[in-house]
Amino acid sequence: MNPRIIDQGDPRWASLPYPKSPWTVKSDGCGLCAVTMCAMELSKYWNYTPKDTIGFMRQYATNGNGTEWAGIDAGLDKYIGNHMRHYTMSSFWEEVSKGDRVGVILFGKGTAPDSTVWTFGGHYVCFVDFKYENGQHWLYTKDSSYRHNDGWHSYERSMKGCIPDVLWTAKIMKNGWKKENGYWYYYKDGTIVKNGWEKDSKGKWFYLGSDGKMVTSKWIKWRDNWYYLKSDGEMAENEWIKDSKGWCYLGSGGKMLAGKWVRWKNNMYYLDGDGHMVVGNRNVPCTFDKDGKLIAN
Repeated sequence: MNPRIIDQGDPRWASLPYPKSPWTVKSDGCGLCAVTMCAMELSKYWNYTPKDTIGFMRQYATNGNGTEWAGIDAGLDKYIGNHMRHYTMSSFWEEVSKGDRVGVILFGKGTAPDSTVWTFGGHYVCFVDFKYENGQHWLYTKDSSYRHNDGWHSYERSMKGCIPDVLWTAKIMKNGWKKENGYWYYYKDGTIVKNGWEKDSKGKWFYLGSDGKMVTSKWIKWRDNWYYLKSDGEMAENEWIKDSKGWCYLGSGGKMLAGKWVRWKNNMYYLDGDGHMVVGNRNVPCTFDKDGKLIAN
């Protein structure tokens, strides 16, 4: 999921005419922003803003009323494709339950059961994820208005009675980490990454093998350097890993060090040409204890 949420009032685009002055993105651009945030879920549009989509979307804007319904159709088709328009909640739930769907909700005036207010007239809001838990339908919304009703919202608690007209869905190609049949994969616009590295949300590195599965508990050779993937798949870094021949040290960036000294917890250790920690007095004019600590020159 793209973490960015677009604000209509952002000064970088708030005053842009939509479709022409005095109507602007700030006053009438909720549909433009909603379509843009749907597009941002694809990697090729990851860094898009309303500045990138307004040229196309402006032709579907009406003076004082914002984006036409046909503009939501056209925008979703241009940037994502496979869009559907829904006039009933049953049709909408059937589609989003299939997974990998984003879309746009047209809210009308009204107050939800939990008193959430989405608009006092009409307002387009983007959603980028769906789940069904404890008998309730949950949507992850991105709201470009000053209210910023962003995040997970239950339809039954926070939306019911506020969606009088229409909703849109669009099938997106898979992106990011997905767990399937017990294995983790990484997708880029529907394609599984193979033989390559990818990060998670915490900046940790993982390696995807020739079959696309995340590699775990295994050494791999990458561009003439050895790396180790731990039991959870995370790349070992700045730590010791033991193989069948002894201890090895994975430095900054995860590369296994060889023929080098390492300072670890105020003690010096030496790694031979194969990357294994030297113990005793072996091939170097130094003495090490049984744990590899340097004890004498």
